[in-house]
Amino acid sequence: YQRRVHGEFNLRYMASVLFSAYSTPEQILRSAEDYISLGKIDVALDTIHDYMISSRRGKQWNTALEQLMKLMIDKGVELNKHQMIKEALAQYRFLTQNNNVASLELIIAHYAQRIEKGFVDAVKGMENSAIAKLDEDRASDYYLIASVDLHLAQKKETIENQWSLLWDSYKTILDFISKNKKMEDFYNTVAEKGFAHCKTYYAVNEFKSCLLYTSDAADDLLC
Repeated sequence: YQRRVHGEFNLRYMASVLFSAYSTPEQILRSAEDYISLGKIDVALDTIHDYMISSRRGKQWNTALEQLMKLMIDKGVELNKHQMIKEALAQYRFLTQNNNVASLELIIAHYAQRIEKGFVDAVKGMENSAIAKLDEDRASDYYLIASVDLHLAQKKETIENQWSLLWDSYKTILDFISKNKKMEDFYNTVAEKGFAHCKTYYAVNEFKSCLLYTSDAADDLLC
C-alpha cells in the first residue's frame, strides 16, 4: 500500500504507525506472523520496520525483539528489502550495543550468514575457471564470466548482484560496530571473512578498499 495518496497520509499507514508506537514486541511479532501466514509478507515487514524505527522511549531489549529482527532479516532478504533491514539494524544496535552485545552479534551474524548464503548459492556449480578475475578497468568491479552463453550470462548477472550485496553488507556491518570496543573480536571476524572472499575470487579492488576501511577503523579504536 502507498504511504501517501494525493498528498494525504494513507489512513492505513497512520493506523500502522500508531499500532507500532503503542505495541509490545510480542504483539508485533504475532501480528507479523499472522500477515506472513496470509501471504502478506510486505505488510509483515512494514509492521516490523515501523515498530523498530518508532520512538525509542520505553523500548527495551527482550527475546521477542530479537525474534523480530531475525524474522525481519529472513523475510527482508527474500524480498530484497535491504534498506529496511539496515534501518531496523541501526535501531537494534542502539538498544543493544551497551547492555546486550551478545544479542547484537547474534543478529548481525545472522544477517551476514543470509547474505553469504545468497552469494554461495549464486556461484554454486561453477568452476573457478569459469569465473574470470576481476576486471580492474570496469567501474562496477564485478565478475566477468568468460562466455557468451545465455545461461552463463544470466548466471553472471546473478553473481554480480549477489557480490555487490555481499560487499555492501560487509561494509554496513563493519560501519555499525567499528567504534564499539566490546565488539572488536567480532569486527575482526567479519573483516577476515571479507579478506578471504577477496583472495578466493581475485577481488583486488575490494581487497584494497577493505584494507583501507579496516585501517581507519583500527585508528578510531586506538584513539
